[in-house]
Amino acid sequence: MRGFASAAGRRLANSLGMQSPTMTLRLPFSLAAGFVFATAPLAAPVPTDSALPDKMTFRLGYFSRELTPIADPSLPSKVSFRIGLIAGNLYGKVNSPVLVQYLLTVGEPSTLDLATMKPTIERLAVPLTDSATRDGLVVIPRETRLARLSTVVAHPNTEKGVGAASFRGSPPSETLVIVYFDRPCKVSGSVRGPTATVSYDVTIEKRGVYMLRIVRDSPEAARVTMAARPVQLVLGVVPRR
Repeated sequence: MRGFASAAGRRLANSLGMQSPTMTLRLPFSLAAGFVFATAPLAAPVPTDSALPDKMTFRLGYFSRELTPIADPSLPSKVSFRIGLIAGNLYGKVNSPVLVQYLLTVGEPSTLDLATMKPTIERLAVPLTDSATRDGLVVIPRETRLARLSTVVAHPNTEKGVGAASFRGSPPSETLVIVYFDRPCKVSGSVRGPTATVSYDVTIEKRGVYMLRIVRDSPEAARVTMAARPVQLVLGVVPRR
């Protein structure tokens, strides 16, 4: 039982958001609440039950663990951004080849082209893994095929990891994850880890790619629910130090 609990704990610790170039999800870091790229008035977020569009604009920015934006000339102004999949789970290690790779420039707009990736995502998505079921995650109907997008940034020349990365809104107070579901479904359950228990409450109305949010309510508890698509999408990177 001790070995099983330890394995489940490691998977849960990976479930809470950011990714390092080892292709394993790490604990989330909230970004600076005042960080906003655009100065124009913002429209209302898209409702939470809406599937994502084929293309979305986002910007890359560096942040400290203390939630403040970083303007550090020692950090690369351009990074290699790789997207993979965590098929059959909402957390854990990446288990697919790299889907796409972009060269991003800090502060400049970039396009996340989900339409290009969607055929591969649909092909690689699988039902919930046995390990996720043992951890306590539940997806009904059980035949639902799903896959979560992973986010990794690295130096463009050396491919050495820059830091942990995740999508966030603006203000970027919550971790945002992108997940494909092949049919209407309900995700529920609680997964216990070494430092926190994560509860899931997600209802998908139709097949598509959706945005979920990970909220850390306390050091001991977090929850995953549907997210309203933000008007401004941020790829936040907490550099390795």
